[in-house]
Amino acid sequence: MSSRNNLEQLRAAVVDGRTENIRYRQKELQSLHTSLRQNGATIISSISKDSDALSPKITFEAEAEYWLALNAVEKKFELLDFEVLAKQEYLVAKGFDNKDRRVGKGLVIIRPTTHTRFYSVIIALAAAITAGNCIALELADTMLNVDSVLKELLPQALDLDTFVIINAALGNPSDAFLVDQTSSQSVSSINQLSSNTSLRIIAVVDRTADIEASAKAIVTARFSFQGTSPYSPDLIIVNGFIKNEFVESCSRYAGKFFPNNEKTTRARNNDSLAIKKRLAEAEEKRQVSQSGSGSFRIVDIHDRNSPIAKLKFSGFYLPIIAATSLTDSINIGNSDSNLLALYTFSDAPTAKFLSQHFNAITSYSNHIPSHLLVGPAAPITPLPPPPSHKYSAEMFSSPRPQYASRPPANDDLTLIDNVLSGFHDPTRRAKTLQQLGDKLEGKKKAVLQPKKIQPRGDQLGFFEQGLVLGAGIFLTMIVSTVGGGIWFLRKHL
Repeated sequence: MSSRNNLEQLRAAVVDGRTENIRYRQKELQSLHTSLRQNGATIISSISKDSDALSPKITFEAEAEYWLALNAVEKKFELLDFEVLAKQEYLVAKGFDNKDRRVGKGLVIIRPTTHTRFYSVIIALAAAITAGNCIALELADTMLNVDSVLKELLPQALDLDTFVIINAALGNPSDAFLVDQTSSQSVSSINQLSSNTSLRIIAVVDRTADIEASAKAIVTARFSFQGTSPYSPDLIIVNGFIKNEFVESCSRYAGKFFPNNEKTTRARNNDSLAIKKRLAEAEEKRQVSQSGSGSFRIVDIHDRNSPIAKLKFSGFYLPIIAATSLTDSINIGNSDSNLLALYTFSDAPTAKFLSQHFNAITSYSNHIPSHLLVGPAAPITPLPPPPSHKYSAEMFSSPRPQYASRPPANDDLTLIDNVLSGFHDPTRRAKTLQQLGDKLEGKKKAVLQPKKIQPRGDQLGFFEQGLVLGAGIFLTMIVSTVGGGIWFLRKHL
């Protein structure tokens, strides 16, 4: 069947409204979950082969990706509580408001990334099914083992009237909702859910950080999954006071990450080769210096104006730059208009200060969630990102509230209703206009006040406390010096 015929089939299913049924969505997720459970060994093997598995670490990462895919389907299935959703569906029939009603987007097209491809497909698929959509999955003919497994398992597990696999790119049809995990632009549209793969990640290590813990977390995030995760840090800004100790810790943990007897895996794309060339050119200009083994490289950036400081990294590179203060760290990091995420390693007040002043979509304090490294970049959307699995069912649906009840008699809006509805009744109109006039006079005299007593707004913040402390020390030194001088003069003159 051609791509056009496949889409027409899905459009017919959208009109039919089959996927709106709660039990139907439950059945589809159950069938998908069963297929994943029964074919675990095949799935893990395909993921490992695509990763050029030459070490036990790759097999472990494949198992982690498979487990996360299973978990994503389980979590979405738990959202479909039949009793709760059925009760919500009939709220209006019983005279109650259904303010939280949502309906699926209709026809959803999924364009998956190559990074942890299996998981990336499953999390978008599960969210789309949960929201009640018909789905077209773009899977071109490739040499990837994961694609072969997906093309075999998914058509067997899902209803072919509401799910199809398309071998060609579908573009962006006007009547479809596109989930694009491959975009390099921050597109926020009512008909699109786009992941910007070009947004960078920055980690800030303050002098108050636990150096060993921060080095371990950052090395793991940078080198896991072949260093291709959109959430691997692209620049580590370290306070110059602890930089040498931090670099030593990173080198030690990286050495454990790549044992001497373990071969380096091959990158899936040419990004690492391009980065290697750019680093060589920057090193010739003395903008950077490199250290490390043949498996990984620690990049020490000396010139903060170097293009390397603004590079989106891929592969086994750990770029580090020194900062003199928190303000300096912010100035370095905010050269990007937006960051995909910010990782801060510091005490709690410093983490709060940094997360407020970086233009990051999300921020994490003193940890980097391992599950974050798997799957696509979180989509650019006004909806809040879920704590796990990147996509929520709400992202694949639209609000369609239903109201059956009227405002209470003492509500301000009821008075407006009375004025408008009594337009043709002179007696009623005069009475309601008088009430409206009294209300307006009262509102003109009313002053907005907080409901509770709030603390005064002149308390010192984190940054102001530092300034006051510095000024206090400076004044103390001056007073001590002047006092000592006066005492000396009185004693000897």
